[in-house]
Amino acid sequence: MLNYSFSTVLMTVLTSTVLICIIAVCFHSKRILLSIGYKLIGVFLLLTLFRFIFPFEMPFTQNIILPKRLSMIVASIRHPFFTIGSLKISVSLLMGCIWICGSVYTILKMIRQRKAFHAGVVRFGKDVTEKEPYASVLSKVCDSHKVNLRIMLVTGLDTPQQYGLFRPSVLIPAELELTDKELYYTVCHEFSHYKRHDFLVKLGMDILLAIYWWNPLCHVLSRQIDVVLELNVDKKLVNSDPKVRTEYVETLIHIIDNLTVVHSTNDQPAYLVAPRAVTDFDSLLTRVHFLYGDNKVSKPICITMFGIVTALFLFSYSFIFEAHYVLHDGEIEYPEIQDTEMYATLTEDGTYDIYWGDEFIEHVDSLEYYPGVPVIDIH
Repeated sequence: MLNYSFSTVLMTVLTSTVLICIIAVCFHSKRILLSIGYKLIGVFLLLTLFRFIFPFEMPFTQNIILPKRLSMIVASIRHPFFTIGSLKISVSLLMGCIWICGSVYTILKMIRQRKAFHAGVVRFGKDVTEKEPYASVLSKVCDSHKVNLRIMLVTGLDTPQQYGLFRPSVLIPAELELTDKELYYTVCHEFSHYKRHDFLVKLGMDILLAIYWWNPLCHVLSRQIDVVLELNVDKKLVNSDPKVRTEYVETLIHIIDNLTVVHSTNDQPAYLVAPRAVTDFDSLLTRVHFLYGDNKVSKPICITMFGIVTALFLFSYSFIFEAHYVLHDGEIEYPEIQDTEMYATLTEDGTYDIYWGDEFIEHVDSLEYYPGVPVIDIH
């Protein structure tokens, strides 16, 4: 049976934090990045995303009891300090309310931004699909693909991008001057994003950001996914051809350099700023380094990194950190289970009431955290 609790969320945050740190190290070290390749990093990202999305305790999960000091901290967070009617107010309850309110606010903000972006594209966009050289380039790129793809020039847009799912478009900043060859590579790049459904990947990441809005590492994960998606498209387009690779990289440098100058001298509408982390020179250096690297995958490094990440992922579902505590009004104590004054009474619905002498401690569904405690059937 799946279980969702404060402890499962805590384990999810801890595990995801370590996983994101490992991925960040992979991106920071060019040697590791080239040694393991972007595909394996993509697997690491998927595992991290899954751990975020599935913060539950499995039926086979074993508990690791936290030390006394850490248990006291967890107990203090979960202990109700006052009540309003039948509602018991605790720090964890307040944190949960803030979490939910923040998620709702973030979702509404994302919806508003997307609507504003769409309105901006409609207002400032110009459809040039049927005009030259765009029509010829589009015909060459799509070739045998039956896709109703449009090309639109959008004033104020910060970077070329693929937009739309049911009516896909390639959006190109109107201020950007491209040669026919640069235009070809740009449309190819964005069309590849559409074919690979990267738009849906980003949408899923946005939803995850809305859920874990309070975790800065989740935002780091979003930027890293952007880079992996770009690396994947870059590799497919270049296909190890030295001439194509050089022309392609020159196109990337020209676009970023040109738009950086344009947008530094003009006020850019906020709603036309694409939420991406691939328009800066640091990300560009990573992509160029990857394209020009020897890309020889190192099996020992791959096996080691994969083993570490997989072991950590499986450990997070096999074990969970639990605080062992008994709460009293205004204080937290840790009685020994073997204490003869502690016992449990079996209720009619199969649950238990825990007592210490004549004092009621808590109501529990199982005696998992009270091994060996005497059970009295009062029925």
